[in-house]
Amino acid sequence: MLKYKPIVRLIHLVLFVLILVVPQVSKAQLKFKHLTINDGLSQNVVLCMIQDREGYIWMGTEDGLNRYDGYEFKHYKHSDDEWILKY
Repeated sequence: MLKYKPIVRLIHLVLFVLILVVPQVSKAQLKFKHLTINDGLSQNVVLCMIQDREGYIWMGTEDGLNRYDGYEFKHYKHSDDEWILKY
């Protein structure tokens, strides 16, 4: 039993540190902002959303594609006669 005593102490130390650290990490707060047509979104119903490598958030609506840079929206709409997006 004596040869396990250092291991038991190490396990107790690790558990003690985790008990102190984990609650601090879980206190990180996420901030959410609800974006609507009042903020520049083309529609209030977003069908899909993704963030690209540059940080832009792309939102797909029935009215077209919306690119959000954190400050304002840029709208891309499908043209009926061509397969291109116009903004």
